[in-house]
Amino acid sequence: MTQPDSISLWSREANYLVSAYAHDPAFQERLRVWQNLLDKYAKPGVDALDMGCGSGIFSFYLARHGLNVTGLDGSPEMLAICEAEKQKQEIANVRFLQGTLPDLAGIVLPQVQLIISSSVLEYIPALDETLRLFARLLKQDGVLILSLPNQFSIGRNYYRLKYKLRGQPEVYGYIKHYSSPQAIAKKLHDYRFRLQESAYYAHGSRIARLCHRLRLPAILSEDLFAAVLQKT
Repeated sequence: MTQPDSISLWSREANYLVSAYAHDPAFQERLRVWQNLLDKYAKPGVDALDMGCGSGIFSFYLARHGLNVTGLDGSPEMLAICEAEKQKQEIANVRFLQGTLPDLAGIVLPQVQLIISSSVLEYIPALDETLRLFARLLKQDGVLILSLPNQFSIGRNYYRLKYKLRGQPEVYGYIKHYSSPQAIAKKLHDYRFRLQESAYYAHGSRIARLCHRLRLPAILSEDLFAAVLQKT
């Protein structure tokens, strides 16, 4: 089966992603935001799914904090990095599976108390179907933490226009969705999800830095958001 374009893209960029979390200030900010949310909502001993786990950075973070984690990703290159790191760290309470969202192609996943999905949903054409999958897989009172590009971001909208006019930056050709925490909560309302909190963060663009200097509100200055929703 032909890989979706975004999987091919991130397969090529697998080693870059590992390096970015280690050295890029924007990715390190993302890491801090996510770690703060995981520290608050991830409970040791529970089962968790990392949907679109990439290099596994958040899967391993959860596993080291005592959760039983399944990471899912469509890229064999990403999963090879995950497996190598698993062996290096000798972590037994994490496993990795290859699959694409929302079509899991025969993969059976358990219901869990925590689902996370960082910078994945924007690349998946069937967003609503994927959210329904998350709703089915999450137990009552469970927590879903996801991120998407901020639809109100000045920088994001500038680069979207630039891509339409000039075909750059390349990654904007793969992005299917821009949203807000409130819009995601509305999509999940019928599944009894309630928005608990959200956090905005930048992606390191020059426009984002300018917006920071101008002290614009986060909803305009930040490129991405993470939303925490609980299934009641």
